[in-house]
Amino acid sequence: MSLLIILTSLQFLTGIYFYHINSLREERGFFLRFMMGIILFVFINHFLTSIFTGTDQQFIYSSVSLCVASVSSLYIRNNSIEQQTSPYLLLIALFPFVLFYVYYFLNLIFSEQLLRGEIFHLLDFFYHNFQTFLLMGSIAYDLFILKPLSSKIRMLSSSLDGSLALALFASKFCMLLVSIGSGFMYHFGYFFKIPNSLYLSLVFLLIFYFRFSYKIKALILQVRYAHDIHRSLEMKSVNEKLEKEKFIFQQIQQYFCHKLDYLDKEFDLHTFASRTKLSKKEIETIIRKEENCSFATFLKRKRIQYCMDHIEDFIGIEETIYSLASDLGFKSLSSFIHAFKKEVGCSPYIYLHNKRQNLVELKGN
Repeated sequence: MSLLIILTSLQFLTGIYFYHINSLREERGFFLRFMMGIILFVFINHFLTSIFTGTDQQFIYSSVSLCVASVSSLYIRNNSIEQQTSPYLLLIALFPFVLFYVYYFLNLIFSEQLLRGEIFHLLDFFYHNFQTFLLMGSIAYDLFILKPLSSKIRMLSSSLDGSLALALFASKFCMLLVSIGSGFMYHFGYFFKIPNSLYLSLVFLLIFYFRFSYKIKALILQVRYAHDIHRSLEMKSVNEKLEKEKFIFQQIQQYFCHKLDYLDKEFDLHTFASRTKLSKKEIETIIRKEENCSFATFLKRKRIQYCMDHIEDFIGIEETIYSLASDLGFKSLSSFIHAFKKEVGCSPYIYLHNKRQNLVELKGN
């Protein structure tokens, strides 16, 4: 009984709220929210709470299904003739809940007979046949509202609300065809049996798609736009960083081209950083990116390159190697020989000897 009181109170409050609606737009929103609300109630009862079970659940589902069909007819009327709905029409649309009241009182009065199955055929009539007749009446009302059909379809299909109205009408018509076709194709017991769960799910998805999908799409576009802006800013930052690194590397190259203090034995990363006002980490990072080596290796390469450019000025062999290693900034002869072999491919002794032979041959000619 408490559930009936709550249901009656909600219908009464719904009527009061509807009475204060002043525009077609608000009325359409009310119809859609009402349908989604009672469908969500059915889903919550089915998947979460199970307030109604067994036969109670079947009858509340059929009542909600018929109520959704009736309210969708009012939504179609609102979009088709663009007139506000009378509160009396809303009361008629809520009439399917009377089926649940009838069932409840029959269940209350004839509970013993119901348990014995004596009057179940009467309740089955309300659940199956009477529900189908009301759905057919709702479809007939929609067809009456949509006259002339071709021009009304063209008019409604030009707007989002009108397209939703046509989709709701099509869903009712499809459910009627399913109920009739199931009886012919499978079993006579399915004849005129409305698949309530399928119909309610279809209506819920249609309303969600037409009323909220564009908002979701707009939100997705906003997120993508913000992501693209953030990505472009990141790319800009990365490009600026790369340009800065290239500029610094060019400055490093120019430093080694125009100055010879890197031939000093005490010259190292710390010395270079203090003279160029750059951080040691920044220099090391840029050298590794551009030359794929450490600063120490880069410094050895520059010293060997200087050696290759000026080695023809030396004519000695043994004494030249020692002096050359010292002049190039190497702290030991072994480190010079190792670096020279790595860059040139042979020891400085062999290279100097071959170079000296070439010079002698050139002078002889």
